[in-house]
Amino acid sequence: MNTHSSRETAWRTYLHFLAYGLPSVCFVIFATFILLPRLEVIWDQAGKGVAKADWVIELCRAFFDYFYYFIGSIVGILGLLEYFWPRWQALRSSIIRFLTWALTFSVLFGLTWIAVSACLAVPMAEPKPGEAAHKKRL
Repeated sequence: MNTHSSRETAWRTYLHFLAYGLPSVCFVIFATFILLPRLEVIWDQAGKGVAKADWVIELCRAFFDYFYYFIGSIVGILGLLEYFWPRWQALRSSIIRFLTWALTFSVLFGLTWIAVSACLAVPMAEPKPGEAAHKKRL
């Protein structure tokens, strides 16, 4: 006899979402406090060479700044759906799986964008061999 209620199924679904989504949130925290400040230093050192592509660093910053609002609104919407829409129980598992995939994909996309941004700026930030000797003489 199956004694599982829909509430237990909900907890199981949300625990799966938490288990698979928590690493993505940890990567966002790491990127916000470690990677983005270092990327901004690299872009500052690159100077005028990347000034035309300043939108790249702004896009990185915007993604990680608004990520927490996005997650908060998702949690709020899920709470409202859970308590006010009876059909939600039938759709919950597939929608939560899609949201988990979308969360992981967006975080990986953001981290890839940071890596590409660093690759664009590093060649311009490194001093040329002649420039290093000239700066030492000054």
